Parts: sequence; structure tokens; C-alpha cells
Amino acid sequence: KNAMVYRDRDIGEFLKYIGELAEDKEKRAKLGKEAYKTVKEVWNPEVAAERFRDFANELLLGRIKEYEKGPLSRAEIISPIRGYRYTRRWKNL
Repeated sequence: KNAMVYRDRDIGEFLKYIGELAEDKEKRAKLGKEAYKTVKEVWNPEVAAERFRDFANELLLGRIKEYEKGPLSRAEIISPIRGYRYTRRWKNL
């Protein structure tokens, strides 16, 4: 929603997508708007501090608190093939 993914070390693909963004104002605006929304609502210092505090308190009680997205959430491992599929999906926007 808020990024473009290219294959690891594929500079040609990276440059291709940079070119697409340079030429497509609508795509740039959409990516930028979604990225801003994500940072403002989820990936911000207030959320991170609150989650860290809650995580530490739960850990002291012997429990693990998990979050679906944002700070302290599990990072999904994106395989090269899946990452490439994500990139392809953006091409169609």
C-alpha cells in the first residue's frame, strides 16, 4: 500500500521503478499519502513508547504481548519471489 518492492540487488529494476515514480504523479501521490498515514497512525513515537511499556509489563508477568502491525509486531519475511509479486502488483496501479 505504501511502498514499492524490487528484487534484491536488481539495480535495473530499482531504477525502472524510480523512473515510473518520476513520471507518474498520481502513483507518487498515492504512495506518499499511504506512507504518511501509516507513519502518523501506527509507526509513531507515541505508539512505540506505549507498546514498549505494555510489552515490558507483560514480560515481567511472564507473558508475551503481540501486535498485528506497527512497533513490536512480527516482521513478515518476504521471499524474493513474493517481493517480486508485490512489485508487480504496484505496476498495475
